Amino acid sequence: MSTAYFQHSGHIRHDQALTDMKTGLLHWRLWQTLAYRDLRRSYYGSFFGPLWITLSLGIFILIVGGMYSLVFSMSLQDYIPFLCSGLVSWRFISQFITEGGTVFLSSGGFIKGFSLPLSVFLYKTVFKSLITFLHYLIVYAIVAFIFSVPFTVYSLLLIPGLIIVSLNGLWVMALLGILCTRYRDLQQLLSSAVVLVFFITPVLWPDSMIQQYREVVTYNPFYHVVEIVRAPLLGKKPDELSWLVSLGIVFMGFILTYPLFAKFRSRIVFWI
Repeated sequence: MSTAYFQHSGHIRHDQALTDMKTGLLHWRLWQTLAYRDLRRSYYGSFFGPLWITLSLGIFILIVGGMYSLVFSMSLQDYIPFLCSGLVSWRFISQFITEGGTVFLSSGGFIKGFSLPLSVFLYKTVFKSLITFLHYLIVYAIVAFIFSVPFTVYSLLLIPGLIIVSLNGLWVMALLGILCTRYRDLQQLLSSAVVLVFFITPVLWPDSMIQQYREVVTYNPFYHVVEIVRAPLLGKKPDELSWLVSLGIVFMGFILTYPLFAKFRSRIVFWI
């Protein structure tokens, strides 16, 4: 076949992928409804329901915060807000990775039964993650009140921080969704990788503890993405490097993922 044929096919796939993303946005009522449905189904029959999201984080902070403040020789006044803001940020970010591998598999019935844009399921998961984040934010609001965490003008930077993280979540889920739908074993690898990254990222421990080997922090992209959410929660200004790295990840991530999404989008239904 001629080169012109393959170029034409490539253009068609890219146009279809772009249409998928645009049409998916227009179905905002659908992906909002699906997000609420997923949350309700997760806690079906539970007395507290989605409130368990808040309770589980609160219990974790209460137990781990008291213990680790002694380990790191930090006062509860300093450590508990740091820990809570870090965990709130990390859970929001890591949810895109843990659910990215199953973003299409978990919606296989809808994908096979209805002619819907695949991006609907990406937007659904982003919206569900934002709802979950709001549940976590209840715990942080209580912690901030008890420990007198200041609300400053930098606190408003939480909004652009959440937007950047959500944009990163979109391409991460699209990429992992494609790979894990085709190669199912990767999902198990993801679970282990998330745990590993959690412990090497300054979430439980302050980055100031590392002075000699600062590369562990500086070259850790997860640190920078966590920081653009955690710093505003603490009323602080995130470092400019963290903004640049986080935005750079968005840019590079979409450049990498969009061609793959365009090429394999039509095959996902056959892989499920």
